Amino acid sequence: MDNTLLKILDSIKEAKLTIKSFFLAVMVSEHHTIQTRVGLLFKDEGLEECLKAMINHTRFGPGKRKTERARQEAAARLGPIIMPFIEEILCDEIVSFSNHPIAKKPPNKIAAEDCLHFDFLKYHEALTETAPYLTTLMNKVCKLEEEDKDAQLEHEQREQRDKRIIITTAICCIAYAYSRSINSLQVMMGYYFQAERASKRSIATCNRMGICCSYNTIQASMTMMAKSSLIAVKQRIANGKVKFNRSKAENCEWRSFRMCMDNAVVASKRKAEETELNKGGLIQYTAGFIWMLNIPKPKDPRFMKAYESLIKQEQSVDGTILPGIRRDILFKEPNYDEVTVLDILDLEGLAVYLPLRARESIEWVLWKHFSEVLSESRINGHRVTKFVYNGNRLEPRQIEVYPLPTMDLDETTIDGTASIIEEIRKLVGVTPKEMVGRAMLHARDQGTLMKVKSLKKMRIRDFVHNRLEDLFRIDGLFHVQIGVVDMMMRAHWGRKDGLDPASMCKLATVLGRTRVTEEKAEYNAGKRFQECFWEGHILAIIAKEMDCQTYEELRNKLKNNNMNWQKMIDIVVDKIYPSRKVGYMRQTAVERASKKWKEVLKKKPADRQGLELDKKEFLKNAEANERDIVYENACLLMQHGSIAWMLHQDIKNGDTDAIQKDLEILTIMFNGCRKSHYAKAMLELAIDRKTWWTESMDYLWRCNAVLNISGKAGKFMGIDKCNELIVQKVKDTHNPRGTFQSKRFHLEVLSPNVFMFQNIKKSVQKTTGAVDYGSKHTSVDDRKDSMTIMEMLIRDDIVSFRKGRVVGPAAQPIEVQESLDLVAEVGGSELSEDRLPNAEGDRDWERWDGEVENSEGGSDEE
Repeated sequence: MDNTLLKILDSIKEAKLTIKSFFLAVMVSEHHTIQTRVGLLFKDEGLEECLKAMINHTRFGPGKRKTERARQEAAARLGPIIMPFIEEILCDEIVSFSNHPIAKKPPNKIAAEDCLHFDFLKYHEALTETAPYLTTLMNKVCKLEEEDKDAQLEHEQREQRDKRIIITTAICCIAYAYSRSINSLQVMMGYYFQAERASKRSIATCNRMGICCSYNTIQASMTMMAKSSLIAVKQRIANGKVKFNRSKAENCEWRSFRMCMDNAVVASKRKAEETELNKGGLIQYTAGFIWMLNIPKPKDPRFMKAYESLIKQEQSVDGTILPGIRRDILFKEPNYDEVTVLDILDLEGLAVYLPLRARESIEWVLWKHFSEVLSESRINGHRVTKFVYNGNRLEPRQIEVYPLPTMDLDETTIDGTASIIEEIRKLVGVTPKEMVGRAMLHARDQGTLMKVKSLKKMRIRDFVHNRLEDLFRIDGLFHVQIGVVDMMMRAHWGRKDGLDPASMCKLATVLGRTRVTEEKAEYNAGKRFQECFWEGHILAIIAKEMDCQTYEELRNKLKNNNMNWQKMIDIVVDKIYPSRKVGYMRQTAVERASKKWKEVLKKKPADRQGLELDKKEFLKNAEANERDIVYENACLLMQHGSIAWMLHQDIKNGDTDAIQKDLEILTIMFNGCRKSHYAKAMLELAIDRKTWWTESMDYLWRCNAVLNISGKAGKFMGIDKCNELIVQKVKDTHNPRGTFQSKRFHLEVLSPNVFMFQNIKKSVQKTTGAVDYGSKHTSVDDRKDSMTIMEMLIRDDIVSFRKGRVVGPAAQPIEVQESLDLVAEVGGSELSEDRLPNAEGDRDWERWDGEVENSEGGSDEE
């Protein structure tokens, strides 16, 4: 082969040609045969192979060894020749990427859905499709598919960065440098920085680096989105009149909507130096939102008639759907003479319902702590499944929520509440006259409820369209949850010095829960502590029945496949219930003490000794000898903790049928702890539901008592909690030293973008896989605390009855404070029989049919 090559080279030399001149002559020759052979060279990939051979010869040299000098020489020789071709290819790919829909997104075209579905991998896929060479080059440079030093790190450290995200960000920054119109990723990252409350200087720095758009662009885009959101609301409610189609009623666009509002208290502006005459105060803002009614087609045939009556709304002459719902469809004339308090609260049904749900709650505790054991356990050869109560769970469907601009109005006064209602109506484009004879659901807390109620009474003889008859309340379940946390604190806090065994005061100190206090416990901290406290009691009584002393011993017993732990749960439920068990125990102790005192009375006064000389002290001592207050407190805690767990779980799962039963139970319990406002509100709700509501209103309440803004299962919440999220963002972004312009921007722009901020934060954190360091509201793994409580209760024998138990030294025993038996009496100020006539009187002003002068066709000026 070498001899043949030498002959060819000699022939070229004899023709007075060099290899270079020969190759150039062949490439530019116009001879037909030579062109044909050159074409064959291109066709058989000869050019690529020849170019590759020459480059390799330059890189490696004759010795086929890659040296630093050879690499530098190859770059110096071939770089100026090859780079123009590479630049042209890469620029063409950037242009190709810019034509992709994901690349260009004007800031005023970004919608909340774009923030919700943001994903870095979508950008990576678009780049791979439109810019394959550039993406491949970056993949090789970053060693995407090769093992590098990251492979030697631990898994958690290795997962702290994603090379695909780094490559995508780098290419998008290059594209943004090529053209400012290729800014989709930069706009999204700008929203993310704004959602995370990054400073203006930080955003400006990142903009200079090409990571995000400018601060002014973000503000302009947010302003545009806030305006477009409000326009969408008006079109959806007032101007977007959709023709009614009976054959497709479930698909028509409803104009029926609800509104929610709550006050947002923020610090006012302070001067640089604060004096007695210049003290910072508080500013009362009001945040609110509206959302569309959720009226799905029921799966249960019981509600089909109610559903059909709701979708057959009264139409105007032109066939459009009016806002709100006809009042005569929702309400009927009540008859309070046919029912009593006992009928309304359905105590017999609750007596069956409570043990059933208590069994579910106890099983939930076991699954939470020993899921890996229970999932493998078998009873009679069959795998055990988790029991779940399912009354009437709503389908997890994302509801349309429209946050409104924050109003500079004070909701704490009646006049302020009236102004807020009028302002909301103006924002959504609904007039008072349009709502005459209609009903609109209005969610609020108890404070707002009383002010709206007073406002209606004040306007009872006003013009028909000014009476606010269209507002119908839906109690905020989140504030009910807050009330339940406070109720548990009142019932089970114990002595303030913490000397009670197994009281909340003592165990909060032992566990170091500093944010849990008797007066004003922070909701999330209090709720987590109460659940942990209750779980410890449940585990302790189960361990006692299974003759276990430690947490690990209980785990090992549950591993035994022959252990029928479900029957053990039934035994535990029988020990805790019925709900009047502790009341019976206390009543029995009093009766026995009274019998003993009667025996003392048979003695002559001269023969009586010690405590027999003092009736009060004798009865107190005799009653204490018959009782075990510590055990009674534990039983009450397990009962009340199960009910609190039921409410929290039912709201989270959207089980409105179970929520109705929970609220009936809480009517009694709120009355027992003297939370009269909540007891009255829950009783009135039960009275309305049994006497005033139609089937359509009952179904409407079931579908709209809770809200799901994410569309995911287990993510339902009280309506007022959604408003609290808006209030929280308003407070977080408030600047007490801001200017008038910043205040206006804060009120009118930031509030309508609250859920967009929430969506972009979650999307970016999810797609990047960033470490979630949590926050003060993040759920924590408190199983170790529950284990600590369980072992303390077993050690002190808290969950066993010991007649006449003495706490502390016998010479000076500690007087244990009794927990409140919240279901001891169905009576009192709010649950007495006279509440029904009072409730009827409260409804008289809502059924006022009187007319005022010039009411027909009258105007506000008249």
